[in-house]
Amino acid sequence: MSNRRLSTTRPIESVKATDDTAQDNGPPLKLQLDVQIIAPTIVVPRGTNDETVVVADLGVFSATNQISTDAQGLLVDTMSVCICGETMSHV
Repeated sequence: MSNRRLSTTRPIESVKATDDTAQDNGPPLKLQLDVQIIAPTIVVPRGTNDETVVVADLGVFSATNQISTDAQGLLVDTMSVCICGETMSHV
C-alpha cells in the first residue's frame, strides 16, 4: 500500500483574468475543497487463454485545500492531492 501526495501553493491574486468581464468582479472567488472519491477496481486478464487476472485496486483519491493570507495580505490557496491505498495483485 502506498500513498502519493502532491501539494502546491500559490497566491490567488497571481492568477490573471482571461477576459475583461472577469477583471471587474471584485474580490477573488474562494472555494474550499474536501473531496474523497473511491477509485475503481480494474480486473484485466493476463492473456487470451489464461485464467489468471491482474487486479488493480486504485484506492481512494482525495483533494483538499486551505485558504489563508500571507504576510503581504495576499490570499494563498494550498492544495493537497492524495492517491492513497492503491494495490496491484494477480489471481
